[in-house]
Amino acid sequence: MILTDGRSRILVFGAVRGLVEEGRALLELAGSFGPDVMALAVSREELRALLQGPEVDGSSEMTNYDEAYAGHLSRYGEIAMPPPDLVSACRFALERGIPARSVDLTERAMLEASLRYLRPIDTMRYGMVMRNLAGRRFRATTAREFAVEWDGHILRLRGFRDLERHRERHIAARLLALARRYRRVLAVVEIQRMEGIVAHLVGFEPEG
Repeated sequence: MILTDGRSRILVFGAVRGLVEEGRALLELAGSFGPDVMALAVSREELRALLQGPEVDGSSEMTNYDEAYAGHLSRYGEIAMPPPDLVSACRFALERGIPARSVDLTERAMLEASLRYLRPIDTMRYGMVMRNLAGRRFRATTAREFAVEWDGHILRLRGFRDLERHRERHIAARLLALARRYRRVLAVVEIQRMEGIVAHLVGFEPEG
């Protein structure tokens, strides 16, 4: 989706994190859009590791959450870690000599937000939800539908829902700041967060 305020353009790519084909799709979009800056919805610390190379990116170490999610996602295509969309975005930025910027919360800010929004009951119920999702049969027929359906179950927990809404507002604010500096911004975000982020891009409307 491309949005514009009449001066700058923001291409928002909602990726299914972990799906190999998303890396190829990102490169194709980036090649045709010609961004001035690559904006990634990852922490500053994660971005630093990705730019050093996927082989040293700590995010390749999968958590129990990642393993359960990946097990279901593999039904829809080949998967890999670190997420191919992020690896491709960093590679494109390095090869084209354009900046790559983090637009997500830093690890410290994420910890502070988690302490603010997540109640003990949310943490307890999260474990129950994860056990349920691991063995659940999903109705989704595409990877995108699956990612959104999976996310919907987690967001039934109020604390996690509020935390993700906080992230969406922060990411949108960072994108607006980048759009004041650059004419063409390519934003790489999770498909699950795309709608909420776009809703907060005040002053930007879909192109065409």
